[in-house]
Amino acid sequence: MCRMIIAIGEIEAKNLISDLVLMAQGLNTVHERNMNLGEFKHENGWGISYLDIKTNIWYTYKSLKPIYNDEKVHDFINLRTKAIVLHARKATKGEVSLENTQPINYHSNKGDFFFVHNGTIQDISMSEKHDVQGNSDTVQWFNKLLNKFNEKDEIFKDEIYSFDNYTGANFFLVTPKKIFIGQSYKKFPKYYSMKMLNENGNIIVSSEIPNTMKNRDWKDLDNGSILELDLKPKSIA
Repeated sequence: MCRMIIAIGEIEAKNLISDLVLMAQGLNTVHERNMNLGEFKHENGWGISYLDIKTNIWYTYKSLKPIYNDEKVHDFINLRTKAIVLHARKATKGEVSLENTQPINYHSNKGDFFFVHNGTIQDISMSEKHDVQGNSDTVQWFNKLLNKFNEKDEIFKDEIYSFDNYTGANFFLVTPKKIFIGQSYKKFPKYYSMKMLNENGNIIVSSEIPNTMKNRDWKDLDNGSILELDLKPKSIA
């Protein structure tokens, strides 16, 4: 389980980071797992991946500390970027380790891949070929998607979900050419329903409406939907 945010466009990280801190503390909104503010925390580590605006290179930082207790978070406050992925973890499957902390990244001669997931998948196992180390359901899912990509240099929407027993399977998948954003859940609709803001050529998708942007025109993503974008955010399929 997690709280996660992805943003593409002309992005300033300051507000998004402060918003994720509130979400991780359970202080942003109430939902089925957080009936009272501050009751349900995402305390099992956090991570950030971002595309450097000058070098066009992806960078990642991950910590086992909760985002609200990590002094390193201040290193990213003034960050400006074209794309950013933020994740705060609540561990359900897999130990609390850097390997299982998200975003999970993989670099190959084809480019950079990043993956984050919110939910718990019960009926998924480790692929025989696994490029990414770790023992969480998220790592196992990511390895299966990487195997599909390596077979034909692309991933089709109808190949992403290959399991049936799960509470939630929301995800952000960044590939060298595309960004996939998917939402699928079987319980806790308030907790799992993601929100999207498409404004001035910038796109933000978040587990919750961020506190600093509550009065904007946010839309609920449909359950079972998968969006396909490129790093130029006006292109949505």
